[in-house]
Formats: sequence, structure tokens, C-alpha cells
Amino acid sequence: MKSNFDSLQHTNYPVYFMAYRLSEKTEHQTSANFGYIYDNLSSKSVFLTIEIRVGSPETDNYHFLSSRNNCNVTQIALPLDYDSNLIKKF
Repeated sequence: MKSNFDSLQHTNYPVYFMAYRLSEKTEHQTSANFGYIYDNLSSKSVFLTIEIRVGSPETDNYHFLSSRNNCNVTQIALPLDYDSNLIKKF
């Protein structure tokens, strides 16, 4: 992450904040009718979220913008069998 951060310092809009977040989500759904379970589903998903802020903390409008949409956040779906060592290279 430090090498990516350093390379983005030499642009017209230098980065002052960068974050990576890995999220694993498991969902379970059970449907029943009159005591009979007729559907039992389970799913899992993995996402890598990247957040970059440019400018400076004094001019940061993250909270204002994030209340309407996530324009400064990128989310990437990863395969369920992702390699954690590969992610550490970021």
C-alpha cells in the first residue's frame, strides 16, 4: 500500500488518505409455510473496497459526499477462493 500511496503523490491531485478493506459476507435465508421449511439458502461473497482521498484533510468533503453516494470508494468482487497473500501485495 505504501508504494501505491507514494506513486500517487506525484500527480496533479496528491493523495492524502488511502484504505483497503476486505469484507466477507455470509447470508442465510430460510423460508417456511405452516411449519414446513421449503427453502434453505446460503450464499457467501467477498469484496475488496478501495478508498482514496485527494487534496488535504482541511478541504475534505468525504462526509458530505458519502451521505449521498460512494463516489470515492471502489468495490471489487473477489472469487471465494481468493489468495490473501496476493491481497497483501497491494
